[in-house]
Amino acid sequence: MFENLALIASTALIVRYLPKFRQWNLPVHVGGYVKPGFEEVEEVFRRNFEKGPEKRKSGSGFAVYHKGEKVVNIFGGYADADILQLWRENTLSLVYSTSKVVGAICIAKLVDEGVLEYQRPVADYWPEFGANGKDRITVQQLMEHKAGLPLFPEPITYDLLRDKAKLGAMFAAASPCWEPGTAHGYHAVSIGPLTSELLRRVDPKGRTLGKFFDEEIAKPFGIDFFIGLPLEQNHRTAKLICADPGPGVSFRSVRNSSKNRTAIAGSMKDMTYVTKLVQNSGELKDFFRTQNNPEYRAVEIASANGFGTAEALAKLMGILAVGGTDPVTQKTLLSKKRVESFLESEPETIDKVIQIPISWKCGMAIDDTEDGGKIFGHPGAGGQVAFTDLEHRLGYAFTSRYAAPFGFGDDPRFKNLQKAMYRCVKKLEVMN
Repeated sequence: MFENLALIASTALIVRYLPKFRQWNLPVHVGGYVKPGFEEVEEVFRRNFEKGPEKRKSGSGFAVYHKGEKVVNIFGGYADADILQLWRENTLSLVYSTSKVVGAICIAKLVDEGVLEYQRPVADYWPEFGANGKDRITVQQLMEHKAGLPLFPEPITYDLLRDKAKLGAMFAAASPCWEPGTAHGYHAVSIGPLTSELLRRVDPKGRTLGKFFDEEIAKPFGIDFFIGLPLEQNHRTAKLICADPGPGVSFRSVRNSSKNRTAIAGSMKDMTYVTKLVQNSGELKDFFRTQNNPEYRAVEIASANGFGTAEALAKLMGILAVGGTDPVTQKTLLSKKRVESFLESEPETIDKVIQIPISWKCGMAIDDTEDGGKIFGHPGAGGQVAFTDLEHRLGYAFTSRYAAPFGFGDDPRFKNLQKAMYRCVKKLEVMN
């Protein structure tokens, strides 16, 4: 009897834990293209999987455009380790808040075309928005998270996010949490429906931001990126996995990220907006869990629900890096003046919501390089990033299905690659 019980118990343990053990011992898979001179980037990418911070059961991509040319497009790991589906060149993944670069570019394009003006009140284009003390909020203040509207007026549901008319009416009637224009506070999710409704009001076709991006930018410029994932694209989309909960992960996220430490310390002093964001997050509390559901992937959230490849984002940011005109097609995405204006930002100040020093310019987050330069773009939860470096004429992006506990552009996987990329670029600059 006891032998049978032991056999049953051992079989249960094998069934329960062998698949996980196998995932941790999956062979390393890396593919893609690297131009001569950038070999170190591929070496670092491979080491991330072999010995570094990348999980073997994970999957990620890193791409770089330099002076308008694709010089790196590498990818590795698994889109779904459970079924041994490799991460391919065309594998899409969720990029969370890095989606916000798309919104910033769409609004900037309309400013370039004279449809919008950054200094004019949002209410000039969306009259109902002027209610309850919002009549003087400018387009630029909205894009720079200074509108005082980081919270949803009611708990978030996916049905609400699908109902664009209700969303617009809800934010039109909302009251600011602080005096608009006096401070910035990260509009983590709300900036998506706000900018989409603004765009819809001025677009002659009445398109949402996601639809506008698809028709005016993605297709004309060959950018493999979507705001809200079409159902027919799910077959090539990576399955999201999250960092295992526990003290080890929490410790590493704090130890390896000064921004995480600053945000935690600041939030402990002032939990006002963090608490309210959690209370009103509604169905988004399960965002990490539900994002493998095709129905939820399809919901258009311009601030957080973008899907694409690292190559697509690098190409988008790479066009900006050379002045806004695609050197291959000669199509203009943004004017050179508009692109350069993204770096004309104010000094960093503490954000009222995420409690870290940061500077925004018209929807772009401004960051520093290790040599003191400035870059613009946007980081996202789980380690995603997309940035433009005008000085070195670089556009680059990192995407991953493993939602590591880093959301400020300081994921060790990405930082290793970024450092290698800059070493390669500087060597080439010396040689030339």
